[in-house]
Amino acid sequence: MNSKLPWAVLRSLALGLVVAGLFALCLYLQPAPNPLMGAVASGDLERARSILDKHPGLINARFMGRTALHLAAAQNDLPMAKMLLDRGADPLARDACGNTPLHAAAWGMGKQTLVLLLVRGRSHSPVNNWGDTPLHLAAYVTSSPYSLENARDLVQAGADRQAVDQAGYTPLQLAHLMQNLPVIHLLGTP
Repeated sequence: MNSKLPWAVLRSLALGLVVAGLFALCLYLQPAPNPLMGAVASGDLERARSILDKHPGLINARFMGRTALHLAAAQNDLPMAKMLLDRGADPLARDACGNTPLHAAAWGMGKQTLVLLLVRGRSHSPVNNWGDTPLHLAAYVTSSPYSLENARDLVQAGADRQAVDQAGYTPLQLAHLMQNLPVIHLLGTP
């Protein structure tokens, strides 16, 4: 038996938890006192429209690099995400951690905004500061009931199954690490 194996597994799990914690911090910090971010955070579509009518320059305003579209994607607020994209929100905007709205949707609470961003965005495999693609995040997240659906939608859109993050993991390897069996089955089949 290899005595280094348990240490390698523990180190990988610890690294994964640190990355997951940093990602969650980047996505879910309280929005800045920007009125658009406040309207998006509360899901108030009419207020968000009114704010953008008066202040169209806020469409890509940032807090910690995050835009209103990041927040709508993370909350799976499809009407809000559609309205923001219609008003010119950048689907490739990056937050302080390098995550795009597609990363936020893959990590988030549902699949509707993920599908919208795949259709309206310009990239299905953007890479964040840790080398993770949205498929890495969908494979890693085991707490979301949408993990498999998000991974399937990403694969069908052409996401790179073989992309390697900075820790040296492919999405399939992350799914194995997290024991995400449905995603293992999806990614383990050509």
